[in-house]
Amino acid sequence: MSPYNIALSNWFNPPVIHKIERKGGRIRIWASDNVMVTSMQVMILDDEGKIVEKGEALRGEGDWWEYVPGAEGKVVVEARDLAGNVVREEETMGMDSG
Repeated sequence: MSPYNIALSNWFNPPVIHKIERKGGRIRIWASDNVMVTSMQVMILDDEGKIVEKGEALRGEGDWWEYVPGAEGKVVVEARDLAGNVVREEETMGMDSG
């Protein structure tokens, strides 16, 4: 594929957030893109939907990202790719599963 075709393909294919999990005191996010996920923002919301914490997750191994939260609540993540596509996914954080 030419660079143009790759860029065009990336424009039409936003990232996919496959899984959000809490493990070992961390929030782990599995996300992929046909080219590259460039950043992952994590927000923790209270019961009223207000943001109580916000930060950037760090890339882990492969397509996994990790974030160490300082608060409990609903987890909302946003994945971005090189083309500027943004996808949002949320999950309610429960008990630590690892």
